[in-house]
Amino acid sequence: MDKINNLIDSNLDIESNFDDEETESRYWKIEGFAKVPCGGTHLKKTSEVGSISLKRNNLGGGKERIEIFLQS
Repeated sequence: MDKINNLIDSNLDIESNFDDEETESRYWKIEGFAKVPCGGTHLKKTSEVGSISLKRNNLGGGKERIEIFLQS
C-alpha cells in the first residue's frame, strides 16, 4: 500500500488520449508506471486520486474479492 500511496502523493502527470479516434478508444498513462484503457475518470495528476486502502473479502467457494476504498 505504501508504494501506491507514494505514487499518488508524487503528483505525477496523467496523460489521457485516444488509442483510436475513430472508435473513441481512450487510455490514460503515467510515465514509468502504466498505460491502461480509460475507465471514464479524467484526472490530470495522480494526487487527485487521494489515498487508497484495500480490503480482501472472501466470498467462499474459492472466490475472493478485493475492494478498493478512496479516502479524501
